[in-house]
Amino acid sequence: MNIAERTRGIVTAVGGATEQVRAANVIAGSGMVDLARPWSMLAAVRDFRTHGPVAGALRIAVRRYGARTALVDEERSVTFTELDCRTDDVAAALVADGRGSGTTIAVMCRDHCAMVEAMIGATKTGAGLVLMNTGMSAVETREVCRRERVDLLIPRR
Repeated sequence: MNIAERTRGIVTAVGGATEQVRAANVIAGSGMVDLARPWSMLAAVRDFRTHGPVAGALRIAVRRYGARTALVDEERSVTFTELDCRTDDVAAALVADGRGSGTTIAVMCRDHCAMVEAMIGATKTGAGLVLMNTGMSAVETREVCRRERVDLLIPRR
């Protein structure tokens, strides 16, 4: 390996480390982790790797804000812990129905707690998630479902 190749390798490694430091600063700045408590960063990394970005962020919020209100709609309010439990139930029902990694789930709901529960529950299964606009026509809905290869559409209530 010549000097140019070694230098290129070092620059690439430093560049990758720089991006990781930037990402850690963004996550810390958002309040999701406290860099003064390294175990919180390790737990966050584990949550994101295990559950993905959506459900991983919920797991972090459960640890930090468990009994605090996470969502409010016209019918109810839900704490972070309740939201985590409810989305576990949604995920279990989806998996029991044969949905999970390798499938695509579309959610077409208005803004309410059930919409968020469906979204997070779908991501907990490892399925792909497509958010659908409730104002789309039937033709548009069919086209998006075809193009995105949607296996299951969770409609508005």
